[in-house]
Amino acid sequence: MTDLIPDDLKNTLIENGRQAAAGVAIDPQPVVKLFAPWTNVTWYISELSPRDPHIAFGVADFNGEVELGNFDLREISRLEGPGGDRVQRDLYFTPKGTISDYWNPISSTPKP
Repeated sequence: MTDLIPDDLKNTLIENGRQAAAGVAIDPQPVVKLFAPWTNVTWYISELSPRDPHIAFGVADFNGEVELGNFDLREISRLEGPGGDRVQRDLYFTPKGTISDYWNPISSTPKP
């Protein structure tokens, strides 16, 4: 597992992933926001796979191109920008809605 997400948040994300894998209709708030400080790329994570906690589910915002789906935290943690910059977790992130609010471009919920 990468060091991007602390254990207490991983537990919440895995529990969300368990519920989704069990077929429970959930639309949780994102728990973690990751960002690449040298770009306009941001990931809002609401779940981790209970089978492989390196696989996250959420919204990836690539400078306005927003996608909902799975992504690999190992790949994200290997990204490197100029001067050795790395992807970081927003330590002050407070969600403003559910994951579908972040994905839906027509949503009235603003992204932070």
